Amino acid sequence: MIKLSKAQKGKFLANLRKFSLVFLAALFGQLALGVSLKQSIPFALAILWGALVDFYKKAK
Repeated sequence: MIKLSKAQKGKFLANLRKFSLVFLAALFGQLALGVSLKQSIPFALAILWGALVDFYKKAK
């Protein structure tokens, strides 16, 4: 299991707030405007990928 120090957790959560939550808001905005979930999946995967990459960068 990957363990992060308190400082690393803080940096990860700050990046999550700055970037991932903004993209999630855009994703839900797309869905609210009528874009199908099937068309939004690549966008959602990019959001998830960015969050995972940031997490593993902080873990190293």
